[in-house]
Amino acid sequence: MKSTTQAKNKFIHFFRHSHQEIHELSEQLQQTLTRLQFEGKIYRGRNLKQLMEVVEGLEDKALTHMSFQEVVLFPFLETHVPKLESLLQLLRSEHREFESHLMKLKASVQKWLKQRSESSHASLMQGIQEIGMCLIFFLRSHLSVEEKSIYTVMESSLKKDERSKLAELMKKGENKKIRWKLAVS
Repeated sequence: MKSTTQAKNKFIHFFRHSHQEIHELSEQLQQTLTRLQFEGKIYRGRNLKQLMEVVEGLEDKALTHMSFQEVVLFPFLETHVPKLESLLQLLRSEHREFESHLMKLKASVQKWLKQRSESSHASLMQGIQEIGMCLIFFLRSHLSVEEKSIYTVMESSLKKDERSKLAELMKKGENKKIRWKLAVS
């Protein structure tokens, strides 16, 4: 019994580790937005640089994670755990919404970096704060839903042969370095 539990825990560790990395980036985003808002002009350049690094980190980690789910995990679960189909559709739409918000945040930071006028900085700051906080809460909620639904079901519902098949698909996906990006209009 212990080895079965260990196998399940190893199997799901990949996804939970990815969630932890993304959660840490959301924490960094929140801290950076707070510093940007309250530290003033002296630290603005440093804080904007840090904000762009966090946004690019989210772009890399979160979008790669979501891509992996959409290309490998979700199709597998639709076949082997059909009761998750509607939830998987919801999560797919959330992935697109997340990417859209992330690209808006990135564009706003880039615009700020190019602006020279102090008068436009206030409205850009407000927009960055709003998009950033929306992104943080959205991302945390999304990760929680995945943890409490998909990963829990994977641990409890997949049979040994299904876990082996998924592990094989995951390994192939990792080797291909799956990367996906929507065209945001």
